[in-house]
Amino acid sequence: MKRSKAKINVVAALLQVDAKEGLGRLDEILGRLGPEKADVFVLHLANLLHDRGYETGFQGLPDYQNVKALSRFIQIVFSHIRLEDDPVREGTWTPDERDNAQGFRNELVKSLANLPRK
Repeated sequence: MKRSKAKINVVAALLQVDAKEGLGRLDEILGRLGPEKADVFVLHLANLLHDRGYETGFQGLPDYQNVKALSRFIQIVFSHIRLEDDPVREGTWTPDERDNAQGFRNELVKSLANLPRK
């Protein structure tokens, strides 16, 4: 797990400062993992980026917040944090990692929709 956590941290940092490199590294890592491990990797990555301001120390607009990077990143996240797997919640609950990943996934789409148009 330490090895995976280190890779997740590297990808998260790259996505924030060099999205092209980060997405390339993410594709490379996911290509070596089986489907279930890839889903878990993206789940943890989404959680880390969801808590970006608190846990990573990164502040400012991440480099992945542009049309080209978001278009690719959204595809990756949606393929691993699938809509059909979203838990149905009723009443009060405490969000877990899956809820945070789902929220991050949805925020990516909002970010793309809110980018200034040329």
